Amino acid sequence: MIGDEPYKAQWPANLMERLPEHRPISSNAELDIQLRLRVGYMSQAFSLYTELTVGQNLELHARLYRLPPEKIQPRVAEVAERFELTAVVDALPDGLPMGIRQRLQLAVAMIRPAAENR
Repeated sequence: MIGDEPYKAQWPANLMERLPEHRPISSNAELDIQLRLRVGYMSQAFSLYTELTVGQNLELHARLYRLPPEKIQPRVAEVAERFELTAVVDALPDGLPMGIRQRLQLAVAMIRPAAENR
């Protein structure tokens, strides 16, 4: 549940080992990191973690975009509400209709904070 209670993600075992290999955008490592933190990306093919719930997918990407820990839950709740995902926040993506999965994919791309808020 996202709301009054903090969302407690239960990560599958060895998730971090299964994340895609880092592919640099730039040959400059620091610039590469800075670019990744500024860009939200949504591929045409679904790239959601099917073993994670909607809320866990949002939280994972908030962490990957390096949101401060105290801002993750409020941002997840805000994005879930904005993209009308609150009713399915505890559901796995594979069981959702395509339109909802597309909204989730867009929400994941938009979970990063606006540049002026960083």
